Formats: sequence, C-alpha cells, structure tokens
Amino acid sequence: MTAQQCERIWAIHDEAAWKHFEQSGVMKGDGRRVIHDFRPAYYWIMEQMRQRIPGYGGGYPVWAWP
Repeated sequence: MTAQQCERIWAIHDEAAWKHFEQSGVMKGDGRRVIHDFRPAYYWIMEQMRQRIPGYGGGYPVWAWP
C-alpha cells in the first residue's frame, strides 16, 4: 500500500476519542481506559508486539477491523 492509498477500518470508540482523531489524525491506545479484566490480554499482545515489531515503543494497541 502506498502513501496515496488508504484502508477503511472499523473501531468502537467514544465521541471524545473520535474528535481527538479528527483534530490530530492520530489515535492512540490509552491504558487508563482499559477494562481491568482485559488487562492480561493487552499485556500479552503488547509483549507479542515488542517481540515481533522492530521499533515498537510499548504503547497500548488500538483495536480495529478491516
């Protein structure tokens, strides 16, 4: 995919997160908003990302679907 192409994705976020995305063009995961019971899954996927993605900075992922 080139810089000129784009991919439509779907994600579920509140209105404040969407407005921030519209203004900044960036959507970042926020660990303060992770449901407590989901934290082990987030920690697992973050460790997988650390092992597999060069330069991964340790931030929380944003879940989206094509």
